[in-house]
Amino acid sequence: MCMKPEEIRDPTRNILSKEDPAVAPKSDVAIFYQHKMYTFFNPQSSLYMKLVTSCPPPSSCGTGAPGWLSGDHPKLEDGMLRKKVCIHYNGDCCYKALYVSVINCPGMFVYALENSAFDFPTRYCFEDDKNYEAFAPFRSVPLLFGAVSGSNTALVNHVVAKDHGIEDTSQCLIVCMMNKCRSFNFDKLEKICEVNNVTRDEYPRDLSAKPGFQYYHPMKQPIVVNKDHN
Repeated sequence: MCMKPEEIRDPTRNILSKEDPAVAPKSDVAIFYQHKMYTFFNPQSSLYMKLVTSCPPPSSCGTGAPGWLSGDHPKLEDGMLRKKVCIHYNGDCCYKALYVSVINCPGMFVYALENSAFDFPTRYCFEDDKNYEAFAPFRSVPLLFGAVSGSNTALVNHVVAKDHGIEDTSQCLIVCMMNKCRSFNFDKLEKICEVNNVTRDEYPRDLSAKPGFQYYHPMKQPIVVNKDHN
């Protein structure tokens, strides 16, 4: 659930984005898929977003009836929780309700969301999650690492965390973010992830031969994928 959510990059879902009277209100109808997890990223602030937890003003988040999370988000140790989302409409902060699942993952909240079936436009409403600003220096919108220096190499003497049973680089990246890493080494066959607190650029002599491992270095130019979500 934390490993491969779909990332929706849409600043109009932020509470600071108001409904545009010149265009049709946005609505979460036929947007989300059952059994799929989503995370929300604001490319304007370079921060992940979370559902707002208090009644938002009308016309927030690009719609006339914004949805907000009733109650607190889960802690890391809580796992996946089922939560109520209230819809602010016609002066009533909880005129209708939807139910979502949410889990606290390293650096972001991840959601399984219902589509709206109401007869008026409504949309989930988010805000920047500034509690995770510490992760921002280790993202490249989105965080991008590339394999460099060929196979059977690793950065040695700077490993700050090591984890076994890691299936792929996306899982190793989460271990990396949890430890505020600068780079990582990954052995796909043995499923070992090692995360470093420095990069090859800082300690080039410590990039050494290590059978099975591949060194992953932060890329200077991020790849930005724009997605059209109403």
